[in-house]
Amino acid sequence: MGVHVAIPMLHAFTAPESVRHAQNEHAAGKGLQVCATEELPLCVTMSQNSLAVWHVGPASPQVNETGLDCVPQPSMKSKKSDRSSIGPRIPRAPAPKLDFAKWIVFEDAWLLAVDKPAGVLSQGGEGGEGINVVDLARAHLKKPSVLVRGFAPDTPRRSPPATLRSASVGVLHRIDRNVSGVVLIAKDHGIASAMTKLFASGAVERVYRAIVRGSPTKDAFTIDAWLKKNERTNEVEARATEAPGFRPAKTEVRVLRRLGEKTELEVRPITGRSHQIRVHLAFVNLPIIGDPKYGVVEKGTNRPLLHAERVTFVHPRTRKAITIEAPIPWG
Repeated sequence: MGVHVAIPMLHAFTAPESVRHAQNEHAAGKGLQVCATEELPLCVTMSQNSLAVWHVGPASPQVNETGLDCVPQPSMKSKKSDRSSIGPRIPRAPAPKLDFAKWIVFEDAWLLAVDKPAGVLSQGGEGGEGINVVDLARAHLKKPSVLVRGFAPDTPRRSPPATLRSASVGVLHRIDRNVSGVVLIAKDHGIASAMTKLFASGAVERVYRAIVRGSPTKDAFTIDAWLKKNERTNEVEARATEAPGFRPAKTEVRVLRRLGEKTELEVRPITGRSHQIRVHLAFVNLPIIGDPKYGVVEKGTNRPLLHAERVTFVHPRTRKAITIEAPIPWG
């Protein structure tokens, strides 16, 4: 007998390498159903409010009314007392609708860019388990995924398996789970290598939009503060001077609008440290609204008001200047 488990969408699902697809926007629930092959015999159905996992038995796969390659097996619902085994609830942005094709804001033969909603990981295996851009892009492009290490110096490089060669998909830079905005994806190793060099040389301009608590005295300023990440707690500490384990980090800030006790900022990270913008702004007493870790929680705000608005670079293949933008999600 299979087991059916329903859990809140706060606890997301990471699609395995063998996931076939795809979206099932049926009239009743507008959910997502993902089915795996023999390597991981699970069938996963997601709606706006819950996620259900079925274990598929040894019987041959069947095609259900949604056209997917597996069907739920007889199941036994979990008891309410079982919910405690799921673990504590971590404040996160609401789960977005998983319509990946509508997230795409740029695509050519080499690169793909999406407007990542808040609540989705950039890639799997980092910052917790959950639906991530790499797996969704791989399914969209029908290619295997590979972890691409670019300009971010806080994590070790990992070489992709040689067997993947050019048939792979990798994210070129990461933004935090609860942050929305532009994420660039390489379609093969050649473009990934070329783009990684651009990021490392500072030739890729990244522009963010943020709303913070407080009002800076200057309309434009630069934050230079050393950062150190605690890998165990996934928290970053800042200090004004060099110290063992701390790395230099630089962020340029410009005031766009002064909103009484709040300020809307344009932010340009010059380096690419983990949580850099969030920590740097908090360090100068300008905490981001809605950021429960480094900023200030505000009633009615269920995500950090930080958005990756724009990415600009010279395309390594076409040699043309490219600017990719994602609309600001707030008014």
